[in-house]
Amino acid sequence: LRDEAPTLVVIDEAASVADVLGQPGGNLSDTQQTETLHLLQKLAQMGTRFVLADGDCPEAAVVLAGLLNVKERHRAPGNHQQPRIEIHQGVSVTTVDSASRNRKNPTHPLSEAIRASKSLALCCDTLTDVEAWAGRLGCLGIHGKNSGDPEQAAFLVDPDSQAPRLDRVVYNSVLGAGVSITSTEREVVGVYTGHLPPRSLWQALRRWRRAADNVIKIQTGPGTCLPKRQQAVTDSIDWLACLHDLDGLPGV
Repeated sequence: LRDEAPTLVVIDEAASVADVLGQPGGNLSDTQQTETLHLLQKLAQMGTRFVLADGDCPEAAVVLAGLLNVKERHRAPGNHQQPRIEIHQGVSVTTVDSASRNRKNPTHPLSEAIRASKSLALCCDTLTDVEAWAGRLGCLGIHGKNSGDPEQAAFLVDPDSQAPRLDRVVYNSVLGAGVSITSTEREVVGVYTGHLPPRSLWQALRRWRRAADNVIKIQTGPGTCLPKRQQAVTDSIDWLACLHDLDGLPGV
C-alpha cells in the first residue's frame, strides 16, 4: 500500500466478487484469494470505507461485507420482485430392455413444458445440454465455444435489445453477472445436472428480470450430486432452502 490509502472503495457486482474471493476452483488461486482479502481487510482497518452494490445479497456478499466492516445495509426500491423458485426433480424409472436387462432411466419433469413454451429462457449447466435443447427447439443456443459466432455475439453485446426478437433462447453461464434483461417477460427455466455450483446457475437464471408468474423453475436429475450442492456455500437463501428440501428425497 502507498502512504495514502483510498478513502472510499466501491465494489459493484458484490455477490460475484464475493464468489470469486471465496469459492474454491474459481478464477483466482487460493493464494490470490487470500492476498486480495488481506489487502481489502487492511484497507478497512486503515479506515477506508466500502460500498458493496448488487441486485442480490446472498450469504457470500454478507460475509464479505462483515470482513470489510460494512455495518449498514440499504435496499433500494426496484421494479422487479425476487422470483419464487420451484424445484422439479426427476426420478429413476426401471425398465426391462429386449435382452431382459434392467435399465434405469431418468425422468425429465419439465421437458414437455419446455417444448410447449413459446416465450422461453432456458439455462443449462452443460454445453452439451445447451446444444441438445437448442437443436430440439430450433432456436438460438449460446455457450462459451460459440459466443464469437455472429448471432450469438450480437445477442451478448446487447441482450436487452436482442431478446424481444427471439421467442426462445437456450444458454449457459456465459450469460452472467452484469447482464439485466428487462425488455421482455419469459418463462425462465433451468436444467441442473450438478455440473456447476448452484450459485452459477442461479446467477445465469436471474439475468431475466421478468420471469413469467414471478417463478423460476429448475429441473434436477435423480443423480444430482449432493456434495457439489453442499460445496456451494454462497447460494441465495431461497435456492439453498430448495436444495435442502431435496436432500431427503430418494436418489439425491
